[in-house]
Amino acid sequence: MTESCHAAYAYSSNVFIRDTGIRDIRTLMQVNEIPVPDVGSSYTNTAPAMQPFPVMQDDRVTVSGILVPHGPVYPAFAFRFDTAYGSVTFSGDTTYTDNIPTLARDTDLLIHEAINVQGAQLPPAILSHLLTSHVEVQKVGPIAQKARAQQLVLSHIADLAHHPIDSAQWTKWAGQGYDRKVSIGQDLQRITLA
Repeated sequence: MTESCHAAYAYSSNVFIRDTGIRDIRTLMQVNEIPVPDVGSSYTNTAPAMQPFPVMQDDRVTVSGILVPHGPVYPAFAFRFDTAYGSVTFSGDTTYTDNIPTLARDTDLLIHEAINVQGAQLPPAILSHLLTSHVEVQKVGPIAQKARAQQLVLSHIADLAHHPIDSAQWTKWAGQGYDRKVSIGQDLQRITLA
């Protein structure tokens, strides 16, 4: 995919390289495909129950991954970053799965995507797609509780009935079934790990 994107934008990239002397963007990245563990997954069984697997490790961070269900997308991953300062787990795009609490067990910070469809007037096919691809904000709290996450931050937020979102309502919804701090992610937000 990355090579195809580079090919698609090659004309523009070449113009900028020649005209401004910027570095060739292809030299700024090293793409490593994440091998999908042999857990019986496929495009029809996208996220069977499994244990986290190593993605990468260096002297500062250990990254673990797990498969998550995101509608027809396969593979889709959630990631956990463990450092000397604490752990952060990102749900990625996912509908409900026990793989998230497995990956996020005792994490300092769980950053979880969420949508709201309450009150939205959506065609059945779109609603079905959304609910097989994302977690409703009203159901995120029990996931964080099951994971024993120290803090929950909502991210990749979509409210299909209200714009802008009502942050107080979203915080209340996400806190249902969760007994720790909940916040709504904001651009450039900084969060201190406990």
